[in-house]
Amino acid sequence: MLLTCAIASCGAICKKMAIFDKSKGRALRGQVISSHDVTSRFDCAFKCLETSGCKSYNYQETGSPLHVCELSNHTKTSASSDYVIKPGFSYYDAEQFVLPMCASSPCQNGGTCGIDECTDSYECLCKPGYIGQYCETWFGLNGSSSSYPGHSCQNIKWTGQDTGDGRYCINPGNTGTPFTVYCDMTTDGGGWTQIKNLTLKGPPSSGFAVYTNYRQISNLSTYEFVSQPALLQLKQEMGFKQLRYYCRKASVGRVFHIMTAKNDSGYDVVRYMIVNASSPATACNSFIRLADDQSMLAANCAKWGFQNEGTNYDTWGHSSFTGPWRPYKYVAFWSGTHVNSFIDGDEKCDDNVSGGQAGDTWKMFVR
Repeated sequence: MLLTCAIASCGAICKKMAIFDKSKGRALRGQVISSHDVTSRFDCAFKCLETSGCKSYNYQETGSPLHVCELSNHTKTSASSDYVIKPGFSYYDAEQFVLPMCASSPCQNGGTCGIDECTDSYECLCKPGYIGQYCETWFGLNGSSSSYPGHSCQNIKWTGQDTGDGRYCINPGNTGTPFTVYCDMTTDGGGWTQIKNLTLKGPPSSGFAVYTNYRQISNLSTYEFVSQPALLQLKQEMGFKQLRYYCRKASVGRVFHIMTAKNDSGYDVVRYMIVNASSPATACNSFIRLADDQSMLAANCAKWGFQNEGTNYDTWGHSSFTGPWRPYKYVAFWSGTHVNSFIDGDEKCDDNVSGGQAGDTWKMFVR
């Protein structure tokens, strides 16, 4: 085995190196991309390194002072039928000695590996909807249809291609069938995915259904909800970090409208409501009152909470309701006076009276 090592300059600032294996008396026939007259086999190797797509070359051993140098974009492996005996020539390729960076298929999810032949580096060219060094992250498309699903309302907003508040198609985990959701693209910069909109059409009912598939948020009827375990799966795939609650009852005349803060206390509320309720989440400093909030609840966070027969704990929720519908039941609880709750016939909005009338509304969003 005879080897030739060559280092070629590519412009003024970088180099490319390869080790070529020589096969005497051989050549690759009919696959020539360019031909040159050179003074040595090293000059031929440099020509190959400097030529985009060159993978091998035929070098004429005879002749003086010039030798024929034929460059090819194939190798004896890729064009085996053209690998022939040719006296007076030698065949050189680096296929077995320089492993192309793209040979290990580093790009995921259908990404295309592109080599920078000057710097010996590569870049993954991702399919639409994917980002990351290896195209490993599903970012989503513009949500305009099931053929162009977004990852979440937030990511659709980030693309700059949203068309305002309305229904969009999403697929958080890029698995299964895309589904439609309502996106609030306005409040606090937008990007909110609606989990529940309970708007009464008349006196409320005590019956309700809880689903275990988060895709059901696409078309929930008035008394249908998605369970906490399903919302946990949605969080794992969508990665949301904020919750937002809105409600208004005509009999109360005040709006309760808050969103969890982007701080440790706010993230702990998401943990309590969605991940696990092993310990209560602190109320004060965990949320932000939005511009239309007029509630007594939001103004008195220190009085929230019910823990083991005690009240005024400055906590979210209620220790008697930590099961799969806790995101909707006694979310904010000021004992005996003001509550936010909207499941199981317990429709309360900054009051402590169950019930309501047509038009009364409770909403929950994530972002």
